[in-house]
Amino acid sequence: MNNRVLFVFLCPISILGCSSEKSKIKKALKSSIPTEQLGEYKFKNYTITETLLKNNIEDSISTLQSRNRAKEATIDSYRRLREGYVSNLEDCKRQQRTTLSWLRSSYNSLIRQWEDMIDESNEKIQRDSAVVIANNQRISFFQDYLNKTKNPIVFYKVYHSYTLRGAIKNESVLLDENYNLVK
Repeated sequence: MNNRVLFVFLCPISILGCSSEKSKIKKALKSSIPTEQLGEYKFKNYTITETLLKNNIEDSISTLQSRNRAKEATIDSYRRLREGYVSNLEDCKRQQRTTLSWLRSSYNSLIRQWEDMIDESNEKIQRDSAVVIANNQRISFFQDYLNKTKNPIVFYKVYHSYTLRGAIKNESVLLDENYNLVK
């Protein structure tokens, strides 16, 4: 008899907990819609597609750090190549200045080639540096959430289905452990 009373008492509490969780998720999903479009928004459904745990996030951070180390090694090799190109360009320009006047124009194409190689190295360095910066931002983002989170669950990936202006929309949204939208 006591088990029945306990079941009758706990069942509404668990249902209220679930509906509270659902309302938090719906509220977070609604907050992903721009304010000016909320009047045309109609919620259809959602599905939690993935739960990201602390271990997953730590693994992601480790992977990003490893990628950064590889990119930084590549950047260093591009810098060494560029230094060699600059040295060769300076030699070529010096030789052009010291050669016979009627031979000087023959160095122009060599100079352009060295300049092109320097520009190409600079572009590669810039591109890889941008990747490192983006990875560091993601690492910082993940680390901030790891430091704030007390639960083993850090994020929920949620599939959000809704209509907006009559058009059906489907998107993946990231929520934190408290069902707040992660931007």
